[in-house]
Amino acid sequence: MTISGKRHASGLTLIEVMVAMAVIIVGIIGAMGFRYYSILDARKADVQIGASRLSSMLLEGWKSAAGYSAADTEPYDPVAMFGTQLPIVMQDVGPEVASGFEKHAKYTIKANREEYFATLSYKDDGNNRTLNVATTWGSKFRTDSSINNRQVVKLTTYIVKP
Repeated sequence: MTISGKRHASGLTLIEVMVAMAVIIVGIIGAMGFRYYSILDARKADVQIGASRLSSMLLEGWKSAAGYSAADTEPYDPVAMFGTQLPIVMQDVGPEVASGFEKHAKYTIKANREEYFATLSYKDDGNNRTLNVATTWGSKFRTDSSINNRQVVKLTTYIVKP
Protein backbone atom coordinates (compact mmCIF):
# COMPACT_ATOMS: atom_id res chain seq x y z
CA MET A 1 0.00 0.00 0.00
CA THR A 2 1.34 3.34 -1.00
CA ILE A 3 0.39 6.72 0.27
CA SER A 4 -0.30 9.17 -2.44
CA GLY A 5 -0.31 12.92 -2.08
CA LYS A 6 2.08 15.78 -2.06
CA ARG A 7 4.26 16.48 0.89
CA HIS A 8 4.74 20.13 1.89
CA ALA A 9 8.33 21.14 2.54
CA SER A 10 8.92 23.44 5.48
CA GLY A 11 11.03 26.58 5.01
CA LEU A 12 10.90 30.14 3.70
CA THR A 13 10.05 31.25 0.24
CA LEU A 14 12.23 33.62 -1.74
CA ILE A 15 9.70 36.46 -1.33
CA GLU A 16 9.65 36.08 2.47
CA VAL A 17 13.45 36.29 2.57
CA MET A 18 13.49 39.38 0.34
CA VAL A 19 10.86 41.16 2.46
CA ALA A 20 12.80 40.38 5.64
CA MET A 21 16.01 41.72 4.09
CA ALA A 22 14.25 44.92 2.97
CA VAL A 23 12.92 45.52 6.49
CA ILE A 24 16.40 44.98 7.98
CA ILE A 25 18.04 47.32 5.43
CA VAL A 26 15.50 50.09 6.12
CA GLY A 27 16.19 49.72 9.86
CA ILE A 28 19.96 49.92 9.38
CA ILE A 29 19.71 53.00 7.15
CA GLY A 30 17.46 54.70 9.70
CA ALA A 31 19.86 53.91 12.53
CA MET A 32 22.80 55.28 10.54
CA GLY A 33 20.94 58.53 9.83
CA PHE A 34 19.99 58.88 13.48
CA ARG A 35 23.62 58.36 14.53
CA TYR A 36 24.84 60.97 12.02
CA TYR A 37 22.40 63.64 13.21
CA SER A 38 23.07 62.81 16.86
CA ILE A 39 26.79 63.40 16.36
CA LEU A 40 26.12 66.60 14.40
CA ASP A 41 23.81 67.94 17.13
CA ALA A 42 26.37 67.08 19.81
CA ARG A 43 29.04 69.00 17.87
CA LYS A 44 26.73 72.00 17.48
CA ALA A 45 26.04 71.97 21.23
CA ASP A 46 29.77 71.75 21.96
CA VAL A 47 30.46 74.80 19.78
CA GLN A 48 27.62 76.75 21.40
CA ILE A 49 28.91 75.89 24.88
CA GLY A 50 32.36 77.09 23.77
CA ALA A 51 30.86 80.40 22.62
CA SER A 52 29.04 80.80 25.93
CA ARG A 53 32.21 80.12 27.91
CA LEU A 54 34.27 82.54 25.82
CA SER A 55 31.61 85.24 26.18
CA SER A 56 31.49 84.72 29.91
CA MET A 57 35.28 84.80 30.20
CA LEU A 58 35.54 88.01 28.16
CA LEU A 59 32.72 89.69 30.06
CA GLU A 60 34.07 88.74 33.48
CA GLY A 61 37.56 89.90 32.52
CA TRP A 62 36.15 93.18 31.28
CA LYS A 63 34.01 93.54 34.39
CA SER A 64 37.02 92.92 36.64
CA ALA A 65 38.81 95.77 34.83
CA ALA A 66 35.79 97.98 35.61
CA GLY A 67 35.16 98.42 31.90
CA TYR A 68 38.52 100.04 31.30
CA SER A 69 42.14 98.98 31.07
CA ALA A 70 44.51 99.02 34.02
CA ALA A 71 45.49 102.61 33.17
CA ASP A 72 41.79 103.57 33.32
CA THR A 73 42.23 105.63 30.18
CA GLU A 74 42.07 103.10 27.35
CA PRO A 75 39.43 100.49 26.58
CA TYR A 76 39.72 96.98 27.95
CA ASP A 77 42.15 94.79 25.97
CA PRO A 78 41.44 91.03 26.18
CA VAL A 79 44.49 90.31 24.00
CA ALA A 80 46.73 91.63 26.77
CA MET A 81 44.73 89.76 29.43
CA PHE A 82 44.24 86.37 27.73
CA GLY A 83 46.74 86.46 24.86
CA THR A 84 49.12 83.90 26.39
CA GLN A 85 46.34 81.44 27.28
CA LEU A 86 44.04 81.85 24.29
CA PRO A 87 44.68 82.54 20.60
CA ILE A 88 42.84 85.88 20.37
CA VAL A 89 43.44 88.53 17.71
CA MET A 90 41.93 92.03 17.46
CA GLN A 91 40.20 92.56 14.10
CA ASP A 92 38.60 95.99 14.28
CA VAL A 93 38.13 98.91 16.64
CA GLY A 94 35.94 101.93 16.30
CA PRO A 95 33.32 104.26 17.78
CA GLU A 96 30.48 102.81 15.68
CA VAL A 97 27.09 103.11 17.35
CA ALA A 98 24.80 100.08 17.09
CA SER A 99 21.61 99.67 19.13
CA GLY A 100 22.68 102.49 21.43
CA PHE A 101 26.02 100.81 22.21
CA GLU A 102 29.39 102.22 21.32
CA LYS A 103 31.33 99.51 19.55
CA HIS A 104 34.51 98.79 21.43
CA ALA A 105 36.30 96.15 19.37
CA LYS A 106 35.97 92.94 17.39
CA TYR A 107 38.14 89.90 18.07
CA THR A 108 38.78 86.54 16.44
CA ILE A 109 39.32 83.62 18.81
CA LYS A 110 40.30 80.09 17.85
CA ALA A 111 39.32 77.42 20.35
CA ASN A 112 38.07 73.82 20.19
CA ARG A 113 38.75 73.55 16.43
CA GLU A 114 36.31 76.41 15.79
CA GLU A 115 36.69 80.09 14.97
CA TYR A 116 34.68 82.50 17.13
CA PHE A 117 34.07 86.19 16.55
CA ALA A 118 33.53 88.36 19.63
CA THR A 119 32.31 91.96 19.63
CA LEU A 120 32.69 93.97 22.80
CA SER A 121 30.56 97.09 23.16
CA TYR A 122 29.59 99.41 25.97
CA LYS A 123 27.21 102.21 26.81
CA ASP A 124 27.63 104.87 29.50
CA ASP A 125 24.57 106.04 31.43
CA GLY A 126 25.79 108.62 33.90
CA ASN A 127 27.61 106.75 36.65
CA ASN A 128 26.78 103.33 35.21
CA ARG A 129 28.30 101.43 32.33
CA THR A 130 26.62 98.62 30.40
CA LEU A 131 29.06 96.03 29.05
CA ASN A 132 27.97 93.78 26.21
CA VAL A 133 29.74 90.80 24.61
CA ALA A 134 28.30 89.15 21.48
CA THR A 135 30.04 85.99 20.27
CA THR A 136 29.27 84.32 16.94
CA TRP A 137 30.91 81.34 15.34
CA GLY A 138 31.67 80.10 11.86
CA SER A 139 29.30 78.51 9.43
CA LYS A 140 30.60 74.94 9.34
CA PHE A 141 27.13 73.64 10.15
CA ARG A 142 25.13 75.98 7.92
CA THR A 143 24.73 76.21 4.16
CA ASP A 144 24.32 80.00 4.24
CA SER A 145 27.38 81.66 5.73
CA SER A 146 26.12 85.24 5.93
CA ILE A 147 26.60 86.95 9.27
CA ASN A 148 22.82 87.41 9.65
CA ASN A 149 22.31 83.65 9.78
CA ARG A 150 25.04 82.91 12.30
CA GLN A 151 24.11 81.97 15.79
CA VAL A 152 25.10 84.38 18.52
CA VAL A 153 25.56 84.34 22.27
CA LYS A 154 25.00 87.75 23.89
CA LEU A 155 25.88 88.54 27.48
CA THR A 156 25.38 91.86 29.24
CA THR A 157 26.36 93.16 32.65
CA TYR A 158 26.21 96.48 34.44
CA ILE A 159 28.92 98.15 36.52
CA VAL A 160 29.38 101.44 38.34
CA LYS A 161 32.01 103.54 36.57
CA PRO A 162 35.16 104.18 38.62
